[in-house]
Amino acid sequence: MVENGFKPALGLMFVKLEETIEFYNLYAVACGFIPRKYTQTRFRDRLIDKKSMELIGYAIDTFYEGRNHRLCSLKEREFQKNVRTLNLYMKQTIVNNCKLNIGATKTFRIMTEQSNGYANIDASLTEFKNFKRNIKCYIGDKYADMILDYLKALSESQDGFYYAYQVDEDNCLAKIFCADAQARMNYSLFGDTITFDPTYGTNKYHMAFTPFPGVDNHKKSVTFAAALVDHENDGSFIWMFMKFLDCMGNKEPQCILTDQDPAIKLRVRYVFKKARHRYCMWHIMKKLTDKVDSQIYKETDFVERICGVVWDTDLEPIEFEEKWTQVINDFELNDNTWLTYMYGKRHKWIPAYFRDLPLGCLLKTTQRSESQNSYFKRFESIDGTLVEFWLRFQSAMEQQRYNHKFLDAASDSTLPQVSSKTMIEKHASKIYTHTVFYEFQEQVQMAPCSCDIRGFSEQGNMHIINVEDAYRKHKIFQVAHNNESKETTCTCKMFERKGILCKHIIWIISGKELQSIPEQYIETRWTKKSYRKPLYGLDEKLLQDYDPTDLRKLELSRVWS
Repeated sequence: MVENGFKPALGLMFVKLEETIEFYNLYAVACGFIPRKYTQTRFRDRLIDKKSMELIGYAIDTFYEGRNHRLCSLKEREFQKNVRTLNLYMKQTIVNNCKLNIGATKTFRIMTEQSNGYANIDASLTEFKNFKRNIKCYIGDKYADMILDYLKALSESQDGFYYAYQVDEDNCLAKIFCADAQARMNYSLFGDTITFDPTYGTNKYHMAFTPFPGVDNHKKSVTFAAALVDHENDGSFIWMFMKFLDCMGNKEPQCILTDQDPAIKLRVRYVFKKARHRYCMWHIMKKLTDKVDSQIYKETDFVERICGVVWDTDLEPIEFEEKWTQVINDFELNDNTWLTYMYGKRHKWIPAYFRDLPLGCLLKTTQRSESQNSYFKRFESIDGTLVEFWLRFQSAMEQQRYNHKFLDAASDSTLPQVSSKTMIEKHASKIYTHTVFYEFQEQVQMAPCSCDIRGFSEQGNMHIINVEDAYRKHKIFQVAHNNESKETTCTCKMFERKGILCKHIIWIISGKELQSIPEQYIETRWTKKSYRKPLYGLDEKLLQDYDPTDLRKLELSRVWS
């Protein structure tokens, strides 16, 4: 019948069966009834759609007699299966919302609101769910190949994009590491201190997601690189650290902050030869309630006193040791093995032992890592595929960078409010980002009311000024000023620890009526124009040394980055 053509009762001729079925479906939609699904019947080696052909001829010929289908009213027309179809805009919306961890059900509700009601949307919730299901089915077991093909394409199309991967003994994807040019540039600018804290179970394959965050010039979190590993073991940590160094041109951070995981601390020491390894203070101090007798913890001021010693960034190592010993003796805790052990490891986590490390007290806890993990989890799903995870990770990075650009624009186009008439504060408002300026302004405001000169002496070219700090229980700090080099240092070492001048130095140099902050006391990473420091040359290599007066090279590198 198909070969000779099929002629329905309306007088139309169809050469192919598919054309007949398509016409019938369109006819059913136009007239207002739901067509039946046809079945296929096989006779030996031939496939004949016997039932559907009979149905088509019967339905069209006898439709108006009402013996085959019930007519649908206009109110019911939206429920016809042939009417409910996803258009390209709906499909694209489902995919885009997937990047934000918004499921099919919520996407459907959003689109119904945008369409002013369910009647105005040409699809049902079932179609939305089925399309999302079909995407996952299409990905299936091809997720590894799709991810690697995409990363390869990015590395070929984007200069400075770095990625690496590793497969296990079963040839399954086990590890991924990646960082684009923007992330690598951020590390060159703000990679003084990084934190490392893996988070487990970010996808249905239970791979550990590990970002490498730091602090940018607005004191916000910035991600330098990210990795996914199948296991949190020695091999995975070594692989991630080695790829991180390779990605960043073997430039180590000054300090890397982690928890006390034995596997992590051993591998940090194995891979990073120059970086100081520091333990998270918060992870240590939260164990205090379990390690100290509950009666001492609840009925005395032990916690308040020990925290006052531990978190004090102005203490010298000798001062810390004296105060710690005094607290331990006062509460008779000399036999507490945990406190004794942590005191033995004090050079790994107490701020007093990081005072001489440039920006050593910039981070004291892994809160940045935990906040980054929490931030990325908003874009993650425990049952998501790696392809979905990658899309959501990219979306999260775009949002993070948008926020950074927004703050850059605010700092470039506006000036913060200046509270004093000092030229130093006005200069700071022009060079520092808003966040850093307000910290500097706080030091300027405290200087007149908290600092008082208690002594003065000369040692060769050095002027030694003893400054009493009223806010530090009348503690004396020594400010040394070199008449030849014009350098000024303070025993509080705030500039070394945080990269911002302390109130003691501000109090001394303010009397000299300086028009601006001396250049040696301007930490580049806190300035508005820190991003103009070059990272890549045209040869795609990291620039370790450059001449700041070579404006052509500086501008070319900036544009290339």
